[in-house]
Amino acid sequence: MSSPDSFEDKRIPLIENILRPDAIKVIESEVDIVMVDSIEAGLKAVEDGEVDGFAFDGTILEGMRQTLDEPDDYKVVPEQAYFRHGIACMVPQHDSTFLDLVNLTIGKMMDGYINGDPRYVEIVNRYFGEDGVVPIDSQRIKDFFEMIIITLEQVPPQQ
Repeated sequence: MSSPDSFEDKRIPLIENILRPDAIKVIESEVDIVMVDSIEAGLKAVEDGEVDGFAFDGTILEGMRQTLDEPDDYKVVPEQAYFRHGIACMVPQHDSTFLDLVNLTIGKMMDGYINGDPRYVEIVNRYFGEDGVVPIDSQRIKDFFEMIIITLEQVPPQQ
């Protein structure tokens, strides 16, 4: 299932209250949606052959795929997601000082990774580097971080 039309007449589970069924219908109107209550239930349905695939966040699916007994029997597709969404941190309302600190800390981590600071490279690579939980090419991570930094705000130079 690497193209939108490859979903036609396929049984694809979605986790209830996470991704709305009409969201995947934008990709392929003839997909047969099967609701499940958890990531584990969706993966089990795929492993048991009850469904043809499982629609969820690609990064999480890749990490979960690597925990399966036969991870090489499965692949997360497509390489470029059909939908993009942000991941967020929730902070207390009316605490702009803390929000600024969180944003600055994340920005410094991204900037440090881009510039090869070993502290930040190790943190990111532990989870997303080529040998991390979800292996992603380092240049792809750098490109993403650069895009985020450029489009949001400049991080002051480290002291």
